Amino acid sequence: MKNIYFTLLVISTLIACTPAVKNNSNANFSSDTEVIQNIAENTVINEPLLDQEILENMSIQDIISLLIEKKTIISIVDHSLTDKGFHPEIGYFEFISHNNINWYRDTSGFRFFPYLYIVDDENIRVEVFYYFIGGGRVQSSAKVTSGKYYIYITKNDLIARYFRRNNRIENYISVKTFETIKYQPETLSFKVLSDTDVYAFGSMQGQRTNRIIRGTDVEINDIYYINLNDDLPTSVQINTGNITGWININNVNFVDTGTNTVPPVNGILLHNTVNEILLNFGPRSVDGKITGDTIPIRSLPANNSERLFQLGNNTVVHILEVSANREIINGIEAAWYKVSFLVPNEEKTDDRDVNGWVFGAFLEINETGYHF
Repeated sequence: MKNIYFTLLVISTLIACTPAVKNNSNANFSSDTEVIQNIAENTVINEPLLDQEILENMSIQDIISLLIEKKTIISIVDHSLTDKGFHPEIGYFEFISHNNINWYRDTSGFRFFPYLYIVDDENIRVEVFYYFIGGGRVQSSAKVTSGKYYIYITKNDLIARYFRRNNRIENYISVKTFETIKYQPETLSFKVLSDTDVYAFGSMQGQRTNRIIRGTDVEINDIYYINLNDDLPTSVQINTGNITGWININNVNFVDTGTNTVPPVNGILLHNTVNEILLNFGPRSVDGKITGDTIPIRSLPANNSERLFQLGNNTVVHILEVSANREIINGIEAAWYKVSFLVPNEEKTDDRDVNGWVFGAFLEINETGYHF
């Protein structure tokens, strides 16, 4: 009997204690859930914030190193293109070093020349010069479209991409596209139109690195704008294999000015075209007509140089040479043209063949044939 009473006592005690144990278990479970939830919240939110703080104290070069290691892809998009019926992505890239990127685009027919610049410890700039060939294969006698993207990326953009919070960059400028002049088959090769210095930078100020002679075949791998709102660049980066650097765009037959939308006033748009004709067929292979009375012919391609002659309206001249640069005089932009013309001899013997420079605003160039 004693054992039975003892057993019943134990059972009673267990029954009496069971609710308390259950309540304590619920309390502990609730408390543990809150702890686990807090840990989870700290893992999801606080720890990345800690990582972000670390990244914010890192240099932009170190962040690029992380993106190289992760092989991170960064897209460049323009959502306004969607409204026009185009895909919003203009391209995407990955870092391969602190100086270089690989640039991609799903559409074929493009050739890209990407450049990476670390501006300071908060900003980088990606520049992408491109040709749109159209079918992936360069055809002789065809023309291609050229243009450039200037893409601005901040350190915060790179940090966000590291955490995969944002895959897209929208801060970019696309310059106006233009057509190149005729190029050689299978290569994007152009000709230098006159002897000229080669500079280290696109601004063509400062260090001169070399000199290149007329008729040299060059590739053009980049373009430079003084103002990104300009229709055309001011200089181009050339590459011959031995010489690399920047020259004035007027020293190479690169831009097809005949397709420009600016009205063809007084031969301005024929600047490169005339250069090309003279290069291939020699001086006097193209004619011009003086437009206006008493137009000055000067000793040098400068408005303040000596006045040699004055020619009247519709005087036909042979073009010998074109100035490397265009000039703006009285609001009109044009090149200077060295011309040859006959001056009647007062003694009624042979007329004199003389030459001098005339500003292009006073010259109509034959657009349909070499001679009037």
